[in-house]
Amino acid sequence: WMQESLRRIEAFPENAPPEQTKKLQHFVRQAAYLNCVWVYDPRNGTVWSKLVTEHMQIVKDRPSSDLEFPDLPEWFNEVPEKLMWVADPCTFWGQAMTCNLGYIARDLTGDKAGSDVCWDRVQ
Repeated sequence: WMQESLRRIEAFPENAPPEQTKKLQHFVRQAAYLNCVWVYDPRNGTVWSKLVTEHMQIVKDRPSSDLEFPDLPEWFNEVPEKLMWVADPCTFWGQAMTCNLGYIARDLTGDKAGSDVCWDRVQ
């Protein structure tokens, strides 16, 4: 999620109006939250890997200027609420570290970067 936030931050106009800045902040906050949700794990072998990957791909396929975070898919309504709970420090840390983690992920990806979500092939 940090790479998607970073992509939008880098594309964000320097003199954007305050309402656009709020949209970007909201996008980053939502991405940080999903980064902390335990069940929102695209790695192969996890319960919702395929479904999470599909949702992540929707976000990844949108242009860098798109600050609207898509609604969670309908299947997420079946996830017990207690599994959606996230500790505030995790979300805060994710927001604060968005750019750093995005840069690190980009550096580690190197020339392997592509348009697909690759985490569903990791076990």
